[in-house]
Amino acid sequence: MAVSLVASPTIINVGGLFGVTWNGAPAEVGDWIGLYTAGSPDSSPWVWVMGEAPSYTWTLPATVPPNANYEFRLFSKYSFNRIGTSNHVWVQDPNYATSPVPVPVPQPDPQPTSGVLYDLTGAMWYPGPIINGVDYSPGTPDYYVGTIGPWPHPPGEIDYVTTPAPGALPLYGRIVFRFRLKNGPLLGTVEPYSSAMIFLHIQRRGDTWSGQGQYDWYRAWSLDCTFLINVPEGAFTLNVPLTADQWGGVMSGAPHQDFANLLANADVLGFTFGDAQSKGHGNQNSTGATIEILEFKVYSP
Repeated sequence: MAVSLVASPTIINVGGLFGVTWNGAPAEVGDWIGLYTAGSPDSSPWVWVMGEAPSYTWTLPATVPPNANYEFRLFSKYSFNRIGTSNHVWVQDPNYATSPVPVPVPQPDPQPTSGVLYDLTGAMWYPGPIINGVDYSPGTPDYYVGTIGPWPHPPGEIDYVTTPAPGALPLYGRIVFRFRLKNGPLLGTVEPYSSAMIFLHIQRRGDTWSGQGQYDWYRAWSLDCTFLINVPEGAFTLNVPLTADQWGGVMSGAPHQDFANLLANADVLGFTFGDAQSKGHGNQNSTGATIEILEFKVYSP
């Protein structure tokens, strides 16, 4: 079903009112709509409201930072399954007005053309993490090879799955992770409707697990992720450049140099299970789900 979202006006002074009207939405319980900086990840709305109606008009003050493009996005059933995106609205500072800047058209994600620096497909993968003696993936074996799972019973969870970094990770390289899910779907852990998601993950040596100050960027997750909450079977690929704009820290993004330091001092890498707000807090399953690792490679720039 096509969903039409129209945002207006298309240019507005900061502090003014702007809104979005939508028509043709499925009107399902849990549908929601958010305001975003154009081009930002779905996990980072400025503000959101429930959108459980087939048509509606939502108006709000333009309290977001000026001289940038914004857009509205409609999602289904408490998930990040996007079913509609509005046109762009340029918010400007009237005292320092600038012409609207076009948002670049996303280019197709390039496939790796350079050589493989590390091939970790057959590595030993360690569930966890274990922090101060507490195992956050209880009931799992000491390590996995080739296949992650089945999930522990009674319905338990797997949070992190990592392997030691063979060395520094290459800035401007990329990580390619291909896997096959069997006997899913996975279930979120925070609430019944939380999205089960899988992210790439890197952790720096010397992390205190506090996530505070400089340690905000001692752990990083890919902004690109795969949704597994309604998927029982299938093969998937995460193909993520090793650039700061494609990764997020514990609480925020980071300058280029912080990301470069993370890669130069990488301790472990792998993937985590969670949702958009808690990327490493785990997913549950009671159906014997497994993740078969088809490829996990780090490519040079």
